[in-house]
Amino acid sequence: MKKNAALREFKKLKSQINQIEEIVHHSKVGALIEQETSIRKKIRLLKEMEKEGFKEYEFVCERYEELLEDVSKRMLEDYNKKNNTDFDFYEVVRGNYNTFLNSGFMTVLTKQHIPKLIGEAFEEAFPDNPKDEYMITRRMKRKIYIHLGDTNTGKTYNAVERLKTAKKGVYLSPLRILALENYEKLNNEGVVCDLMTGEEEIIKENATHISCTIEKVNLKQNYDIAVIDEIQMINDNQRGIAWSRAVLGLRCNEIHICGAMNAKELLIKMLDDCEDDYEIKEYHRNIPLEVETKNFSYNDVQEGDAIVVFSKKRVLEIAQSYSNNNVKTSIIYGDLPPEVRKMQYEQFINKENKVLVTTDAIGMGVNLPIRRIIFMSIRKFDGEEVRELTSQEIKQVAGRAGRKGIYDIGYVAGVSDTHNIISRKLEEKDEVIKQAVIGPSEAILTIKSFTFK
Repeated sequence: MKKNAALREFKKLKSQINQIEEIVHHSKVGALIEQETSIRKKIRLLKEMEKEGFKEYEFVCERYEELLEDVSKRMLEDYNKKNNTDFDFYEVVRGNYNTFLNSGFMTVLTKQHIPKLIGEAFEEAFPDNPKDEYMITRRMKRKIYIHLGDTNTGKTYNAVERLKTAKKGVYLSPLRILALENYEKLNNEGVVCDLMTGEEEIIKENATHISCTIEKVNLKQNYDIAVIDEIQMINDNQRGIAWSRAVLGLRCNEIHICGAMNAKELLIKMLDDCEDDYEIKEYHRNIPLEVETKNFSYNDVQEGDAIVVFSKKRVLEIAQSYSNNNVKTSIIYGDLPPEVRKMQYEQFINKENKVLVTTDAIGMGVNLPIRRIIFMSIRKFDGEEVRELTSQEIKQVAGRAGRKGIYDIGYVAGVSDTHNIISRKLEEKDEVIKQAVIGPSEAILTIKSFTFK
């Protein structure tokens, strides 16, 4: 800006200050952001004239800066009142003046000051090692029994048998359908048990046990015996945190952890770090699996077959197609109502329905007399992308084929020449789980609430 033009602009700014002060004084809170923007623009213009040596420059600058401060304080007072906070103007702008001048007070508050405070609070609340978030648990002497191995080998059965003997016990399930199964099993065998899932709660008088989805476990309760099922889920991007919390935080004298062999190394590291005493028992299938080389056809369906797909929609479509051809089917999917699920199970077990159509939920603990598992696809959407099933996922579902004393050989089939891939993945060593998904525990509740409105 040339000096003559700058001088004219300076005189204009000087002449406007009294009027602007008057307008701001009578402005309602809702208009202050617009006023603040205008004042910041004028201060930036004045900063460009800093070396011109104009008379009363310092005085004019100070008045505009005082006016900007007053406007910002009124905005902050309104924010604090609305959000029940007590932020201090000088603490907010300290070290952030350039951002304040260029972007405004509310930007400094919500984009810089509040995130900084939250970061500091997290650093204070959460220790470097996640196990130390659970200090009451760390002072306990826990005994961990680890049951690892193939599907359908009695891992969870043995753990639940031990759970029955507890004065106070909890079963942690990966699925609502499995929580329901064990809730029914325990109650039917005289162990009074509550049910807690994301969809429903059933509270029984004088209950000693709880069967729950793993996210619903109360880590502030003390238990005598606990069962954590499907531990290999600990590295799941969306849900793994729940398994990590249970392993690190359960206040329980005796814990049984069940799942696939590829979780072994990680569990050893975690439990060694927690200084827990543990024993490992490995399980192996007694019933052989045979992969059929012939592609499955809908017309080839046989009694005891379980057709596996990866969506509720496909389950219902296939079941309807068979029904139209007078083939009775049972169906299983994750959110099937409990009374319907029970009836579907019974009809398949009693051979009223000779075929089962199911999602891959069958892989997690659903024990039914299945002769053959049929993969209608070996790809599924995992919440992020459509991908090929891992060896562990194929083994878990295929392992449901065969039942001692009923089907002494389990068969596995596919479509579109996928039998070679299925065979290879059944023989393949599962990828070792190297990391658990970790997130904040209840310690987050100790952090002050911040509002970003």
